[in-house]
Amino acid sequence: MSVKKNNHFLPQMYLKNWCNEQGKVFQYRKVVQHENVPVWKDYYPAAIGYSQYLYVNTKNGCPDDILENWFDTNYEFPAKNSIEKVIRNEKLTKHDYKLIANFVALQDVRTPKRYFEHLERSDEQVLSEIVEDVVNEVKSKIPPDFKPDGKAHYYEGLPIKVVIEDDGNEAFIVKVTWLTGRASWLWSIQHVLTTVAEQLYQNSWTILHPADGMSWLTSDNPVVRLNYENSKSYDFNGGWANPNSEVILPLGPKHLLYTQISVSPPILRGTKLTVDQTRKINQMIAENSHRFVVSHEKREDIEVLFPRVVDKEQIEAEMEHWKNWHLSHQEAESVFYEDKYAQQTAQE
Repeated sequence: MSVKKNNHFLPQMYLKNWCNEQGKVFQYRKVVQHENVPVWKDYYPAAIGYSQYLYVNTKNGCPDDILENWFDTNYEFPAKNSIEKVIRNEKLTKHDYKLIANFVALQDVRTPKRYFEHLERSDEQVLSEIVEDVVNEVKSKIPPDFKPDGKAHYYEGLPIKVVIEDDGNEAFIVKVTWLTGRASWLWSIQHVLTTVAEQLYQNSWTILHPADGMSWLTSDNPVVRLNYENSKSYDFNGGWANPNSEVILPLGPKHLLYTQISVSPPILRGTKLTVDQTRKINQMIAENSHRFVVSHEKREDIEVLFPRVVDKEQIEAEMEHWKNWHLSHQEAESVFYEDKYAQQTAQE
């Protein structure tokens, strides 16, 4: 089965809103390999914002891109017309805002930066609750005459493997293994989108415009989840259900989607922000990025705010990481699911 090689975490239909007359967008990289890399380089939307086999799943023995197709069918395509209405300054319905909120949720969880955060943050409580639920369910289904066979059993939908062993004292040991990496990240994306994401529907959304002569940036991690106290005290750890957190997504150079959790109504739609407000939001969009920002034009202000770093070793290490991304995860997934594959083969 062939799968799409280039998985776009920045949809082309989204990036096209920043295209110039040549149909290209300008990219500014925060870290480059050498000084001769152009400060701003223009690309067609298809040429940036993707990584190879980012959303490919191999849990069924063969690589598939079911998840990326699900993204497109349920989130990207439905939101396309509503986002275009924003760009054309047309009136939006409640349904439009719901579709755009779904798009916000998808864009917030699908980027490489969110993958690295998934690996770094402490999910011990969530994981322990899942494992406890699995163990309890397994125990509840063990018949009185059950004999532990030591074989691996897979919990449907979760990157979890369960092995039941005899402890030698007429009791059972239930071993649960969780596969951390691409498999756990893809599971968490789907889990969040089908459960927690609906919390975004409860908010009042609005569209904000930049000051005259200015425009909005976007980035490779475009959704900003902001906790803001003042211009010197803020972070990007806000949540979809955290009161007073602000959620921001640029939709084009002149249109910024905005809401503040549990605050209604937000700033009126169509409000044109001041020069200082526009500059600060663009600064935060750039700060929240992973490796690059995108503009419809070259921007000296970003060069001043974030002078790029020349670091050949970092670039080469990242290139090597993404070059090996699919094979390394596929190998780990193959080892983890090997008993599952064997069982499927036996049944066939």
